[in-house]
Amino acid sequence: MSNMTLAFLLADIFGYALCGISWFILVPIMSYYFFTLYATRNEVMIHKRYPITTLCTYVIVMIDVLIQKPFFIFYELQLAADSSRFLLFVSLTFWPLVCYGFIFCILWRFYLLFYEINYSAETMNDGWKLLIDHECGTDGSNFFTFHHKTYGNFHWVSSRLGAIAIVCMCISYIFWIIGIVSINTSLIDLPHDFEGYGSFSFIRIATVTDLVLVLIPCLCMLTMYFRTPAFYDYFSVRHELKLTFIILCVYYIAVVFTQLELVWLQLFEVGGVGSRWYALTHTAIT
Repeated sequence: MSNMTLAFLLADIFGYALCGISWFILVPIMSYYFFTLYATRNEVMIHKRYPITTLCTYVIVMIDVLIQKPFFIFYELQLAADSSRFLLFVSLTFWPLVCYGFIFCILWRFYLLFYEINYSAETMNDGWKLLIDHECGTDGSNFFTFHHKTYGNFHWVSSRLGAIAIVCMCISYIFWIIGIVSINTSLIDLPHDFEGYGSFSFIRIATVTDLVLVLIPCLCMLTMYFRTPAFYDYFSVRHELKLTFIILCVYYIAVVFTQLELVWLQLFEVGGVGSRWYALTHTAIT
């Protein structure tokens, strides 16, 4: 057995192992914690942490683990097979839903906690002022207190963030559909051993659109983190926000590098073992 054949065999084993881990280990674990959180969602300390946002995040990640990533892995493992384009199409179909669903669920939770913390701090700070001036804060100078029924309202915020997320998904879907159609059209006239990325112009536009639209919520969360007041954090809310933002940064960087090799910079030979290992590794990370 040659080294090249062995490398491909190990890549295949790694890919199938990723699918097995996703379906038979990660999914049962996530399902257990999903139903555990759902059963205790009305407890006071859990309810104050907006468990519905976490439950929605679980659903998005389950779709990613069950469908989106396995189909992309199978596409990589069957790159020369007739069904490879169908596998890629299914994977890319779920990509905007998974990407924007995950990001906006995190932003949803992040923002609600951010507002609640600032509202509580502002309320405590204004308590003694009301003893002196009964009209304190009624002029709108105290933003979080004055706008609590709108920007601090769960349903008001949820509906608008959901609408923005849907708009971002639609924009992404439009560019990806145009890109996929352009690739399939151009590949018809290209030789079998085509190794260039010249037909990926519209896919590049789609990736830039995704990276920009995903970067905006990340920057919003970064701003909110630094605008969250210091307080006696008995329940580690600030620590949770910090870890959440770090995870999002790692996720964003991993997505950038994944799309870098796929459509921007040809680091490895198309269909080669290096390209396969690169794609599988970043699929495992993200």
